[in-house]
Amino acid sequence: WNLFSLNVEPTNANTVLEILEPVHSSLIYVFDEQFNLIRWDGDAGAWSDGIGNWMGTEGYYVKLSQGSDLVVPGSTIIQMPFDIPLTAGWNIISFPTQSEAGQGVDAVFEDIMGSVEMIFNWNGSLYLPGNDPFVMYPGKAYLVKVSSDATLTLNEDMVMSSAPIIAEGYTSRDRTGHFEPVWEGTPFTPMAFVLDAAQWNYLDISPGDEVGIFDGSICVGAYTVPAEGFTPGAQIATSKDDGSGNGFTEGHTVKFRVWKEDVETDIDADIFVFTDVISGNTVPQVFTALSGVNVEIGVQPPSSPGSFSANGNSNYVSLSWSTPSVGNYSVYTEGSPSQAIFYRLSREGTLLTEDYQSTSFTDSDLSNNTLYDYELESYSVVGAASSVFDDALTLPGTPEFTENVPDFNEITLNWTDADDTGGDGVITYWLERQWSAGEGSYSSTLVSNYDVQSYTDMNLLNSTGFNYRVRAYNSTGYSNWSPYISETTLVPTAFADAAVIVSDTVLQTYVPPQNLVTLFWDELSTAESYRVYERNLLVVEDITEVMFTDGLTENGHPLQTNTTYRYVVTGMNGSGESTPSDLWVTMTLPEIAPPVPPDFTVDGGQNQNSLGWSAAIGPGDPVGGNAVQYNIYRFDMSDYDADSIGSEDIIGSTSSLSYTDSNLEDNTYFCYAVSGVNSE
Repeated sequence: WNLFSLNVEPTNANTVLEILEPVHSSLIYVFDEQFNLIRWDGDAGAWSDGIGNWMGTEGYYVKLSQGSDLVVPGSTIIQMPFDIPLTAGWNIISFPTQSEAGQGVDAVFEDIMGSVEMIFNWNGSLYLPGNDPFVMYPGKAYLVKVSSDATLTLNEDMVMSSAPIIAEGYTSRDRTGHFEPVWEGTPFTPMAFVLDAAQWNYLDISPGDEVGIFDGSICVGAYTVPAEGFTPGAQIATSKDDGSGNGFTEGHTVKFRVWKEDVETDIDADIFVFTDVISGNTVPQVFTALSGVNVEIGVQPPSSPGSFSANGNSNYVSLSWSTPSVGNYSVYTEGSPSQAIFYRLSREGTLLTEDYQSTSFTDSDLSNNTLYDYELESYSVVGAASSVFDDALTLPGTPEFTENVPDFNEITLNWTDADDTGGDGVITYWLERQWSAGEGSYSSTLVSNYDVQSYTDMNLLNSTGFNYRVRAYNSTGYSNWSPYISETTLVPTAFADAAVIVSDTVLQTYVPPQNLVTLFWDELSTAESYRVYERNLLVVEDITEVMFTDGLTENGHPLQTNTTYRYVVTGMNGSGESTPSDLWVTMTLPEIAPPVPPDFTVDGGQNQNSLGWSAAIGPGDPVGGNAVQYNIYRFDMSDYDADSIGSEDIIGSTSSLSYTDSNLEDNTYFCYAVSGVNSE
């Protein structure tokens, strides 16, 4: 693109298209300030001219496929003084003076400076009233924004003859060695960025460093720090896409990158300030054609990782953290992005990994029950953050059973910690028993939070196998369970015979509530007393009769409703215990039915009847009897029969203490009943 105007009056051409005839072979587009267009119409095979006659007060956007000299022959110069009318808003004006030395923009606009908001030159440089001026040259055109209509009067003392106007493929002063903007020549409807600060690790960027402005992955503007160093106020011009992919798209997000020459790194930059050059107000960080913004950018070292957490496990520690909130940039190699932040992780002062880019790490092959200290540091090519710290205690290892000692009615269990177990945490133990009685299988926790490595499981049936497993616990958590080990109580030889259970009775009492099983057995001739076992565990001993009632409150062995119980009886004398009787299996009675719900009432209403009652409370545990649900019955008075109430009379069920029977015929009598239903 070129912004051009004429300082001569062509004598052999009237239209802009005719003036540009010498460069038609490379001409692509022409725009005037109203964005009227000249273009080649391929379908018609001719130029489409939307501009028409040339106007000496106007400048024009001209896009060429290649640079070329435009000579306007047989022309006369434009006479001074020369008035250019400006309308409020944007104007593309000519500058038809003759002096190649040009004039300062502030001097040119001095008389109407009160109306001037901003001026762009052909190079995309921005002038704001009161700021450093640029030089205006003949043959160029300028984008001028005024707040109200005004007339610009041009004057110059020197009169020059006609001169050729150059329309060339311009190479911007912002072209650099690393960042290459996608556009060439004059920026098309530019956006200017006034760079007030540009820092690397809180210091100004250095000579040879570069700043690139990007729309996505497209570089649309660039700046190189000169040899004398960065000076606040440096301008970067960007060019709008004209439809050929050669610039920014309005509304797209502005992105900055920095090329750091001494470390040869292309990296994202933060935008700290983004304000309108006229109002000073913060504006959205998006591209807007024909505007200017003051910006401050910087590339910072990463902040410390957040949420650093070390969690002990079985022989390993899991470490995790969150990405630093500051300095989380991409770096670019031949345009391809990669993460800028690296991590350095140490344990007890020993480096585990560096140049690491994940946010989790597993430290393996560690000792059991050992406390480990960790240090994590984030860093990038910019700098490093302060380290963060955490520690973790590994889980205890799985305990191992050693020599266990079985006896007639007990088993002493012994275990030890796993190999390679440290002493940093307090270890306690959890011991479980698993066993069978007939077709029933059972398990029970014998001890938890137990700090001794030996335990005697007592009151066991002789001649019977039991299985055990153990696990360890510290403040981090539990180890795995050990495999089950099997131990069998010893077989007694004091009796030649065993007791024989012959019958039982099963009943319930309400006051107190009890489920009861009474066992009867034949007398064992040499027995002085008897023991009763349930599920192969001792319930009672020193029984002198040949019967026993289990489930009595005073015995401390309550029985549940509707439950299978498995009993064994043994005889006792001064020589010891007999072998077990055959297993006797019985079942307790179901939960008792709830009582009749008390305080039952029925209140008539419009097309409905409202029912209410109080809770049906049974005797309580372990026989139950509390209602958990209520069935509602309804009968027509004409066919009610108290002796033939069935499930077909149920109209609803509820767990509450009220019920509304709706949508009834008016002035009709109904009979209702309510019953409680227990949990079984």
